[in-house]
Amino acid sequence: MEMKAPLEHAEFHELCNRFGRAILVVVGKVESHEIINFKLFRAFRFGLQSIHHDLLKLRTEADRFKVLEEVVELANNTLMYFYDFQICMQNISYGDVFDSEVPSREPADPSCKVIINCPNHLDELIVYFSQETNWGMDCAKYEKEALEAYS
Repeated sequence: MEMKAPLEHAEFHELCNRFGRAILVVVGKVESHEIINFKLFRAFRFGLQSIHHDLLKLRTEADRFKVLEEVVELANNTLMYFYDFQICMQNISYGDVFDSEVPSREPADPSCKVIINCPNHLDELIVYFSQETNWGMDCAKYEKEALEAYS
């Protein structure tokens, strides 16, 4: 029998608030520096915004054990995207200086998304985050509704 600790509503709320605020701070910083490498910064930002969106959606989930498992998965994805972004930035900043490159992450699960500073790959990631994630689909829905309402 697996034992799971109960997650109190106040603890969950505080956890989500801290996690969400931290993501939004980074999103703001990344967005304000997209001129450095537009596609790389945009893919990273879209990934974080997708995670933040899914985190907010968990507020309506009644099953607290499911919520905690989802929060752990979202936190892991966040860490992996940060790791990927750090590798890209190291390679951009120091690759030529040291005539070396840090290899990108290679997850065992091929469905995991990896941010790699390759224009074609970044285009695919941007499309994925924009069209296939809950965040991207909701953005498209809201944009369509706004266009219909104000056209």
